[in-house]
Amino acid sequence: MSFLDKKKRYVCGNSNDPTKAAALAILTVALLLMATMMSPALGRLVQSAAAVELTAATDADDDDDGDNRSGTSGDNEDNNNNSELKQYALQRINEDRAKFGIAPVSMGDNMAAQVHAKDVLKTRMISHWTTDGEKPYMTYSRLGGEGAVAQNVATSGYPQDYDGCVSGTLLCEKTDPRKAIDQVEYNMMDKDKECCDDGHRNNILDKHHTHVSIGIAYDDYFFVMVQNFEDKYTVWTHRISEEQEETDANNNDDDDSDDNSGQQQQMEMITMSGSLVDNRGDSSTDNNNDDGDGGLSLVNVQVYYDSLPTPEIYEQHRYDKSYGLGKLIALVAEPAPEGTAYKQPDKFSIIEAQNWQAQGSEFDIAFSLQELSDTYGKGVYTIVMLAQNSEDEVLPTSETSVFVN
Repeated sequence: MSFLDKKKRYVCGNSNDPTKAAALAILTVALLLMATMMSPALGRLVQSAAAVELTAATDADDDDDGDNRSGTSGDNEDNNNNSELKQYALQRINEDRAKFGIAPVSMGDNMAAQVHAKDVLKTRMISHWTTDGEKPYMTYSRLGGEGAVAQNVATSGYPQDYDGCVSGTLLCEKTDPRKAIDQVEYNMMDKDKECCDDGHRNNILDKHHTHVSIGIAYDDYFFVMVQNFEDKYTVWTHRISEEQEETDANNNDDDDSDDNSGQQQQMEMITMSGSLVDNRGDSSTDNNNDDGDGGLSLVNVQVYYDSLPTPEIYEQHRYDKSYGLGKLIALVAEPAPEGTAYKQPDKFSIIEAQNWQAQGSEFDIAFSLQELSDTYGKGVYTIVMLAQNSEDEVLPTSETSVFVN
């Protein structure tokens, strides 16, 4: 059996750069990464799956939120300027990958990166947790993410002297977003060793990435860019999140007790089916077709547990320099041969799937989370699917978070 090592994702900031503005103003550039950590057993580890209620603001016009007193110039992810900036950021990423002979990534359409960028702009505090207490893979999954995600976050501007810049007490250079993109990309690629052991750089140059979703938010004196690198290898016939939505749609009980019972029933069976396609070297493919052998085969499925996200969790972890997928609580495996049973490990459970059909790149799986939800209760259950590629590397192909309230 193969296991996904629960490595930490390290984050850090890098040293300040001198300002081009007045002597009293200091331009600080901070970098933060959910870097992909290497696992001897698996080859690598990627983050993914799920999301944030904060995303209700994704389609809203919140340019006049609190600290944006100077007026924002790029906080609306739908405006043409921001779309052009994201294309420019993608160009810079692929230029860096091309220098090392690595295939380009395509632009992803998942909005988690934009949600995260706007959240960081609001607080001017760089963090992998949103202010609602969610981790990147949660936001990504809830907003429809279909793969695994590895996050870089970078900021530039005047976080400590912001009030002085806005009031005019300090003479501060206003944000030039294209220059800011150049600066943070350069720092992540060429000045990352001392800061972060090349974590940001390694994420940008990871050959397994097929897409990147980019979030950009800024005002006159602060700039944020979020790179959510995606590994999209799964063509879903039936996604876990769709099963959850269908169950909710059919659960029309009137009283609260029945609703709670329905949610437990919702958790009783998880179904997932589709095919695995290795798109490396052809990330222009948007994972919407499956021609023959996909080059990947299913290894196993794992389940991780986190507490439900809250603002209190954000306060507890906002300064943390690393994070992981949560607690490994279960491994889902094909049914044991008749008359035998799996020996249960000490630190997690082995769940036998009710249905396990895995031939070549195709899979159709059903298993129960009831015992786990009875044991751990409310929380976020992140389901990680592992596959082996033609190079005998085992990698996560999807991470889907299910929220149990």
